[in-house]
Amino acid sequence: MAHDTIMLAQVRQGSPSPPLESLDKGHSPGRPRVEVAGQRFRVQTSRFSTEWLPDTPSNRHTTVVWLRLLVDERGRPLFTLQE
Repeated sequence: MAHDTIMLAQVRQGSPSPPLESLDKGHSPGRPRVEVAGQRFRVQTSRFSTEWLPDTPSNRHTTVVWLRLLVDERGRPLFTLQE
């Protein structure tokens, strides 16, 4: 392979996103709850759930930061740090 060759990644065909009209607008996602199973955890609300993650300090920190970055359609945070 030459050094200036670019290999394009294959596009993954997943399930299409639901139409925006079908999303539950204006409702709180509910309080997050953490489910623990052995050395892994996931965060669940009434509207979504994370994948199972290894229970490490880094994954815990990243999950808290990610949840804090979620905002509603008005730009207000969905979760507070206290939740």
